[in-house]
Amino acid sequence: MIGIVLFLLSVQPGKPWDYTPLSPRDTSWNVELVGWVDGVGEVEALAASEDGRVVYASAGDTPWRDSLVIVDISDPANPYIYKRIGHDKLGCDVVTVIDTFLYVQWWGPSRVWISELWVMDIRDPLNPQLVNIAYHYESNAKDSLEWWGWDGRVYRHPSKDTIFYAFGWLKSFSISDPLNPKLIGALAISTGIQSVSWPYAFILLGGVPHSYWEIYDLSDPSHMFLVHRDSVYEPYEWPKCIAAWEYNGKRYVYIHGGASYDYSYDVTDPTNPRLVHWGHRERGAISLVHGLRGYGGYYGFAVFDLTDPYYIPVIAEYPIEPPLTYITHPYLWANGYVVTRAGIYGGNHGLAIFHYIYDTIPEDTSDTTEHYLEWVRTIYTGPELSFSISQQAHVSFTLFNISGQKAHERDLGTLAPGPHTISLPGLKPGVYFLHLRINNKLIEKKIIFTQEGGFYRDDNPIKPANKGSKETKRRL
Repeated sequence: MIGIVLFLLSVQPGKPWDYTPLSPRDTSWNVELVGWVDGVGEVEALAASEDGRVVYASAGDTPWRDSLVIVDISDPANPYIYKRIGHDKLGCDVVTVIDTFLYVQWWGPSRVWISELWVMDIRDPLNPQLVNIAYHYESNAKDSLEWWGWDGRVYRHPSKDTIFYAFGWLKSFSISDPLNPKLIGALAISTGIQSVSWPYAFILLGGVPHSYWEIYDLSDPSHMFLVHRDSVYEPYEWPKCIAAWEYNGKRYVYIHGGASYDYSYDVTDPTNPRLVHWGHRERGAISLVHGLRGYGGYYGFAVFDLTDPYYIPVIAEYPIEPPLTYITHPYLWANGYVVTRAGIYGGNHGLAIFHYIYDTIPEDTSDTTEHYLEWVRTIYTGPELSFSISQQAHVSFTLFNISGQKAHERDLGTLAPGPHTISLPGLKPGVYFLHLRINNKLIEKKIIFTQEGGFYRDDNPIKPANKGSKETKRRL
């Protein structure tokens, strides 16, 4: 059983818009809508300059997204449209930034299919200059190997000479000459790359009641190939996302399975993925991974913690309310902010800029107490609490239920290094919030106790206890 809680603790200060939020903001969750810009158009792809101060959008109010829109976000609280660049015949389909070049694909059917790739110099980010038309295609049939595609997600080889793109085809291009990209290899696939954890690409193929996901090896750009194909069960709705990341030398994948389930896999060995968690979804899809944070959502903007692949919680969120009417992909990381397509109340299609505070606050390295915690188990089938510390420390904890009431409190005194399991007699199944103090340093976790046989870890793949150590069971 999984519960969802939102504590309304305090009201945030006024924002630079005229609309009053429908409910007070929970500042303890540390996410805010910093700014927004109206009238951008139906955004399909986003890219940012190297310094993150300028955003490029393929957007417009026609079905073909009639222009390249340049948005100045140097002041994220007051972004504005700097200019629009159009094509006399085609719509703006995809934008991608690689170093100091902006690649823009123009596309559209008239009597024939026409596609062009512009290479633009953006050393002055607000004023792109066309330096080459690297590709022009014109035919009665659509080009199956067109240079980009529709969503603009591009992934770069560590050698920096090769980039990868996929929609319908998985393609690799040499950019050793950035003005004249050259096709290296192509592999027919069913949809676009949705996530990459080098050297593997991950895609998700929606369907009911089973959806398939695939892993591709990109290590040789001239010979890309399928490594593994698997499926997840979703009886009601197509899955929403697949997101990959690395942590402590392992590689993981999260799949949001639509209306019912989500899944986490250990894909360190891509030929043999291992399911480590499945359960009911919490707050929607992850559309962007940056470090150990996922960004996305379903009913609003959400931030996901990826440090525990056994349970992917929402740690911050912003609901849809004025001045926003919707939030959706694409999501773009730009200089510590997340930019996403959004609907503006009383206006048109625009962009919203969110800030998750903990992603930009420097860590306090003067106190290493938090590093004493090696792991804490977050899902249980019985009333107990398990964790491991790396050094001797004074430990106490408090558990709060979903109503914010104190359910259990214990001072454990000074504990030896290693794993510890504490019995919690009389604790009822449900969702709790753990305040764990190690040498009086507060660490917060969401804990789930269930009697329904939910999946939980039998060992800890992230940082196991030293070989030969025995877990100390304390029944206090």
